[in-house]
Parts: sequence; C-alpha cells; structure tokens
Amino acid sequence: MQMWHRREDKANNTTQLYKKQFIEEKESFKWIKASQNSKDVLASAKTRTIIEDREGDIYEQFCLIPDEKTHLLIRSKENRKLANGTYLYESIAKEKVAGSYLFSITPDLRKKRKGRVAKIEVRFKKTIINKPNGRKSKELPPTKELYLVEAKEVDGPKKDSVKWRILTTHPVETFKQAIEIIHM
Repeated sequence: MQMWHRREDKANNTTQLYKKQFIEEKESFKWIKASQNSKDVLASAKTRTIIEDREGDIYEQFCLIPDEKTHLLIRSKENRKLANGTYLYESIAKEKVAGSYLFSITPDLRKKRKGRVAKIEVRFKKTIINKPNGRKSKELPPTKELYLVEAKEVDGPKKDSVKWRILTTHPVETFKQAIEIIHM
C-alpha cells in the first residue's frame, strides 16, 4: 500500500513544471513502483501480466517494466504520436475490422444506463509510440513497440458507447489473441 499527501503548492499535471519533472518525482510514479513491486513478489512466476487502467498509461512504464517474463496490458489514455508521424487513435481507425462479437451491457440505474446487447468490432495492430516531448530521462529509448487493441461498439448510444483501446506488450497477431487481451 502506498500513501502520499499532495502539498497545496506542489505542481500538478496541468502545469509545465510538473511535465518537466523526472518520473520519480511525479505522483504517477506510484504505478511504476507498484508494477516493480509486483514483479518482485511474483519473481518465481513463469509469466506475469500487469493490468492497469488509464492512469497506468505512462511511457516510462512501457520502457522500464516489461521483460522476458513480464507483460503490460494498459487501457490507453492518450492519443500518442507514433514514430511514423500519425496518431494512435487515427491509425487504429484505419485498420480493417478483424472480427466482432456480442457483449451484454448491464443496466446501471445510477448512470441511467439501460441494459443492452452491444455489437463490438475489434481492430488491432502493432505500433511504435514516440517518447513524449519533455521527458527528462535520457535513458529512455526514443520509441517503444507495442500492440494496440480496440473494441468499439457499433451503432451504440453516443453517451455510453463502448470504446476500449488497450496497449499491451503481449503479441497480438490474430483476432483470437485480440479477444484474449480484451477479456483479461
């Protein structure tokens, strides 16, 4: 368990000062630290997959955590610039649909969401993301190869439509592998 207290005068992620800090000085370092701790605790495991939501979408993590036994599976937060000059979300939208499946969405009265069966289209691709501008660490590589899987609802409601974009170090070369990533 990690605990921290944010000082009122401390830079946050909306300031230029924060963006220029070393990753170890940022609050988001908690994700990298937790991943490293998980690797240590699970050292004897044959393989490890660390699954995180959008807050774990950190370039440094993709560079520092994966190894021959450890993979990352992280929901994408940013429309990153790619090595070929395009952007992540636009590039996946241009991919052919690999397949589709039906997904049951449960109702949520708090959000006024009705239950429904959604048709989900799946796309995937190998991609190379760029190191974001302003990253201080010189040891980080300028690019990182990852796989992107997108699960997107077809003809769903605009407000609650399903759209998951997942970055992973697991190879994704078939529809079956893409489905496995989505269901992890």
